[in-house]
Amino acid sequence: MAQQKFKGFNNSHFVLCGEGLERVNRGGSYTLMEGYIDDKGNYVTYYVGTKDKKGAPVGKRFRFDLSLRRLLVRDSDKDFNGLKLFDFLKNYPACEGSPYGEYVKDKETGKTVQVGIMFREMNNAKDAEVALEADELRIKAQSEVLSLDDQTLEEVAAILGHYGSVDKTMRLKVLEYAGKRPAEYFELMKSGDRTIRATVRKAIDAGIFTRKGSVIYWESTPVGADEDGAIAALLRDPSMLNALQEKLGYNPTPVKKPVGNPNLRKKAEPTKVE
Repeated sequence: MAQQKFKGFNNSHFVLCGEGLERVNRGGSYTLMEGYIDDKGNYVTYYVGTKDKKGAPVGKRFRFDLSLRRLLVRDSDKDFNGLKLFDFLKNYPACEGSPYGEYVKDKETGKTVQVGIMFREMNNAKDAEVALEADELRIKAQSEVLSLDDQTLEEVAAILGHYGSVDKTMRLKVLEYAGKRPAEYFELMKSGDRTIRATVRKAIDAGIFTRKGSVIYWESTPVGADEDGAIAALLRDPSMLNALQEKLGYNPTPVKKPVGNPNLRKKAEPTKVE
């Protein structure tokens, strides 16, 4: 049998560094501009077919964030005009070593140095560590989603704006969110008001709560000045929370029945909030 030949990997990675890495570590993101001017005065973009409302071509914009601290570039990646993605990124002004970067003379050393560096081609173990941290966080978040119990899954999905039966589609929606925004996902999982926030959003979706501007109402009674206000009101008034969850058919927490004349409960659902 003839020996099989396999194509070797010929990929490059660009990773955050300096100010770009600091920005993302603070919870932000860094998105490249659509293009840049080269030394011949040409506007360089990476065009993949996107057009604006007037039909003019629009360059692709690349984004780094907590879940994506590196960009994988294959040697075969080219745009519609034959421009290699590697060349586009390597020459981008905010890439370390770019000929179109901003260079200034260091007052102390007298050497010319590049400023405004946000990312660079990955070339050492430290860069690899930055990339792996993002991958590990994303994998950890998505692995957790796959094992969430139905109640927690339903709560997270409701906060993300996905309602209905707990099924594989709902889990997939939450899985996609955790993969794109793992840090936000973990913050949501630690949130102490997650269950009640999910209840409020379910009530709005079901039409039980309505919004007028930012104010949330139950019928004609204001519940809160905004979503956080409504959550605070429900925390202060367990009977209203229980009544709302019963009306929704959503009982993630035990419903404590009020003691006394049941006739007094009929119109006790919307409690006026000062």
